[in-house]
Amino acid sequence: MKYLYKKYWEMTLKIVRNNEGNYEDAKDVFQEAMIVLYKSIRSGKFRGESSIKTYLYRISNNIWLGKLRAMKPVWNIKETEGIFQKPEGDDQDTALLVKSLIERIGEKCRNLLLLYYWEECSMKEISEIMSFSNEDSAKTQKYKCMGKLIELIDSIPSLKERLQTR
Repeated sequence: MKYLYKKYWEMTLKIVRNNEGNYEDAKDVFQEAMIVLYKSIRSGKFRGESSIKTYLYRISNNIWLGKLRAMKPVWNIKETEGIFQKPEGDDQDTALLVKSLIERIGEKCRNLLLLYYWEECSMKEISEIMSFSNEDSAKTQKYKCMGKLIELIDSIPSLKERLQTR
């Protein structure tokens, strides 16, 4: 354990510090990663197909990203789906602002979201239209595209507030 600590501690510290964390966060992540590694070795899950360094890197990175997600205020994807409804009355200004943000997420994401929300295409249809390998790939991409859009919405507090009160 001492050897692993000396050899790989700096790697975990770098992962955490490069992603909005501090020294104390890195200590927690490294300790959790060591426990996961130990349990993986004992259970036979770690079979030496990758190096311990690679395995620990992946474990540490996953643990830290999980902690980051837990700390970040999260939009419920289901709640944000309403932003794709066709605008009515006073919602025109909000709809124009959302439309401008949709333009900024890239053509592929824009097309995918519009196919899903406005054209009401199924994931199967979208995967065929957009040449995804399967429906799961289309779903994953839709989720990522919504994440991009939500990040942009979060950057405009007044819009975020208007959408949350709808």
